[in-house]
Amino acid sequence: NAEYMGEVTREDPSQPVTPEVMVPIVSDRRELVHQRAWVDKVAKEVFSEQGMCVPYTVGTMIELPRAALQGGNIAATAEFFSFGTNDLTQCTYGISRDDANQFLPLYIEGATLPDGSKMQIADFEPFQTLDTQGVGELMQIAVQRGRTTQAPPQ
Repeated sequence: NAEYMGEVTREDPSQPVTPEVMVPIVSDRRELVHQRAWVDKVAKEVFSEQGMCVPYTVGTMIELPRAALQGGNIAATAEFFSFGTNDLTQCTYGISRDDANQFLPLYIEGATLPDGSKMQIADFEPFQTLDTQGVGELMQIAVQRGRTTQAPPQ
């Protein structure tokens, strides 16, 4: 926001900073293009008011499965990626972290089958340990596709 950009221009010139503006919950490159236009507009206004210009980058937090799959397209606009693993896990599993406590322990301990035996449905709590086979794979896809578009996302 304008206050943030204004603070950046007041920093000590002997210790330059390069702010990273992160746009969250993007699922399509066009969303980031739209938000980037607003970031650039505010930055231009603040820089004009302050009489100086500070380099900055604009990127996104990959928090949705679609965004991960569109990593290559999004990287055409994003200067960096970050991953919101909590939201990405919730969207990938289709469960709320708040609601998961009601049934995930049962999935890990073992749910009872009609014959009375138990079946373990999950090996771990996905909000405490990254699910490398699902969420992690989506992250790998985003990074691989992003790197084919431009320099490696940070």
